[in-house]
Amino acid sequence: MTERPPPELDPVADLRVKAALQSSSRAPSQSHDAAILAATRQTAAEIRSRGKPRRWLIPASLAASVVCVGVWTAWINQRTSPLDDSLRGGVVSKAIAALAPPDGAVLNSVPTELGWLSTAATDCVVELRDSQALVLWRSEPVDGAKLALPESAQAALSAPGLYYWRVDCRSGAEELVGGPFRFELRRMTD
Repeated sequence: MTERPPPELDPVADLRVKAALQSSSRAPSQSHDAAILAATRQTAAEIRSRGKPRRWLIPASLAASVVCVGVWTAWINQRTSPLDDSLRGGVVSKAIAALAPPDGAVLNSVPTELGWLSTAATDCVVELRDSQALVLWRSEPVDGAKLALPESAQAALSAPGLYYWRVDCRSGAEELVGGPFRFELRRMTD
């Protein structure tokens, strides 16, 4: 059975050590030990002269690739325009403000009208929704900032609970969205 050299020895150095061992195998023990030490020193010197492996190369390559991906992602995000706030309901919802009932109001009776504050809004459509976001009533387009609730809409608000309403309007070519605004109906009093 032949033994494999340690991984840091190359095959040429291994052959030199074996040759030194075979040539001095009949020599007395001291000369044999000296031959082994000489071959070992020569092999160690060759290994040292080759230099250390570049262990830093793989982590440096990985770090460089992470930096490249980060720069590429930032560049792509800079080129694409951010989503318009109207898609998320951010700034646009401030263009229409709830007046009657105000957002978060607690009411003891069903509201008879809905009012909002908006500048130059036309073709406004109002939706009433329950706490599960199911549409209870939807108006026809109206101009102005006030809408009297018909009996069908008031009947949809018969039970106590949370309700939401929202207004979709046009202002020129721009679409304005107000809400959802929330109001709570407490136990009804007749």
